[in-house]
Amino acid sequence: MKLFISPTSPYARLCRAVIIEKGLTDQVELDKTDPWQSDPALVEANTFSKIPSLVLDDGEVLTESLLISQYLDGQAGGKSLVDDADRTKVFKKLGVAFGFIDAAVAIASAGKFKNDLSDDAIITRRHAAIERSLPLLDQLPVGDPSTPDLGDLALAVALGYLDFRFKEFDWRANAPQISQWYKEIASRPALNETMPG
Repeated sequence: MKLFISPTSPYARLCRAVIIEKGLTDQVELDKTDPWQSDPALVEANTFSKIPSLVLDDGEVLTESLLISQYLDGQAGGKSLVDDADRTKVFKKLGVAFGFIDAAVAIASAGKFKNDLSDDAIITRRHAAIERSLPLLDQLPVGDPSTPDLGDLALAVALGYLDFRFKEFDWRANAPQISQWYKEIASRPALNETMPG
């Protein structure tokens, strides 16, 4: 299998973390690319030029990080990152994590093309959504950092992306409990080895 990634993409990072957690590193080749440049190989695999995109051994292509992550989870043996956990709690964490990721990526993407985002109503709305949501973090049902589920991994990826791109969002001040949990889970190889930067 081949996974098209950008090293700074939180969507691709989630898939990479799943690959490491599930012991699939020998089965998935990582192809680093810049989706903004519309790399011909990426466009051939995914006409939307989006990452991540997973090309299976039979040539079929899967897109969207959550779907790819669940597919990869199912390809490996051992404990499932979703099915063996409380699915409601996993889905709740996934919803919050992707809310943060989607808003943050929208802001970062807009910043590639505009220097001043202060008059952009959509970006202002995304900023407000992140700020409003920070107090929710300490209410999330996070799991044991030594046995994360898919929601835990996604949440850690989301918080790592806020650290990477948006120092102004002081999420630790709003969520001291999650801050301690994050410190522990971020040391896992799946997250430590995929840190953007």
